[in-house]
Amino acid sequence: MEAQPHKNTLHKFSNVLLSQSLDFLELKNTIDEMKEWLWEVSGLDWEDEAISSNIQLEKGYAIGPKWAGMCLEDMLRTRIFTMGIYEAVLEKKQAQPNTPVHLFYIGTGPFATLILPLLSKFSPSELQLELLEVNKTSIESVQKILQSLDAWDYVKEIHHADALQFEFSEKNKEIDLVVVECLQHALMREPQVAIAYHVLPQLQKNIVMIPEDISLKIAVLDYKKKMSASNNSYAQVLGTIFSLNKKSILQKCGEKNGELLEFPEVFTPFEEIENLKGKSLAVTTEICVYKKHKLEIDQSGLTVPMILTQFKEKADYKGIRTRYVLDESPYIWSELVS
Repeated sequence: MEAQPHKNTLHKFSNVLLSQSLDFLELKNTIDEMKEWLWEVSGLDWEDEAISSNIQLEKGYAIGPKWAGMCLEDMLRTRIFTMGIYEAVLEKKQAQPNTPVHLFYIGTGPFATLILPLLSKFSPSELQLELLEVNKTSIESVQKILQSLDAWDYVKEIHHADALQFEFSEKNKEIDLVVVECLQHALMREPQVAIAYHVLPQLQKNIVMIPEDISLKIAVLDYKKKMSASNNSYAQVLGTIFSLNKKSILQKCGEKNGELLEFPEVFTPFEEIENLKGKSLAVTTEICVYKKHKLEIDQSGLTVPMILTQFKEKADYKGIRTRYVLDESPYIWSELVS
């Protein structure tokens, strides 16, 4: 199969995703075209029930290839993650011009969407990839896509493995960037947190983890304001209840010799709120992919608020207790305090 037409398609996709100017219609049309191309080249059968099946892991589940592939359609999620990864690679390359940047991508899904644009921006001498995916069908799909692009020179290794069980050897510890994108909103259900805690302590101290920070916050939402405002002023953030970043991971792992700890309960007071009646209490998610590349409230399916409760009547509460719980299906425990 001739690789050049596929490379041309990828080049167009990359240019639109990484453009400094954002044209939503152009972005949508390009992603629709890319989605059609990826499904065709990968050989995946949309009607096959097997590609909808999730895989249960120790601390969350890996969503089926069909659902992982559909993440491409979350336009700003795809764009912001791609831009952040591109900038991180570019900065690493400038810092080490004579050595290829070594990127380890965990949870590729069937399309390896987030690193494909890099193949039209860097040469194999500038960028080397290791890919890890637990779903065999997704790995086979990614292999077909790489084959269509004649891109094997970029790939150091593809690992068919559960990231929660994967142990890095000495030869793959010299990684510059690790990308973990096993995300659902509010860090629910998928194993993003568990993977980050397992992987990061094994790697060198100056590793760049993408996303750099994911913060869950308690907010009071006034949907009457949302209907009349053009910004996100309808959400009043009261405090952070959980953060996932390199600093917090290494600090907590150091406290217990690398063991994964339970996370503490957090009390968030409501003293800033005069009246809760008619408002909603929610967990909001803010994601810093890399430096200025961020996903804020309502910009993505990942950052849509998760409603905890709605106050229809006059409510007299002092605050709320929350705790991030890491089990077979990670979730946020919460309890209102009278």
